[in-house]
Amino acid sequence: MPMLEPSLPLARVRVYTLAEVAELTGASLGQLRDDCRARRLTHFRRGRTIGMTLAHIEEFVAVHTILAAKIAAMSELEEVVMMSRRNARRGTRWRAA
Repeated sequence: MPMLEPSLPLARVRVYTLAEVAELTGASLGQLRDDCRARRLTHFRRGRTIGMTLAHIEEFVAVHTILAAKIAAMSELEEVVMMSRRNARRGTRWRAA
């Protein structure tokens, strides 16, 4: 079976410890560790040591970034839910026009 050539020489790939990733991203070290153990985060493991490359960190940040469009959609949904709850409290007194 032919071996694939890596896109970067392995000597140039930096693996950050989870403590460094927590400091860089502001995420909790415990949460990072739990997410890696549960395989919710892409990570690098050598023995019992867990680390992340810069590509892994960028993926983590991209997944946890909320875009302005998502925020606007969420606020519209919250408004609809609030109106729905208000109408539900009215009971039988509320009638559709």
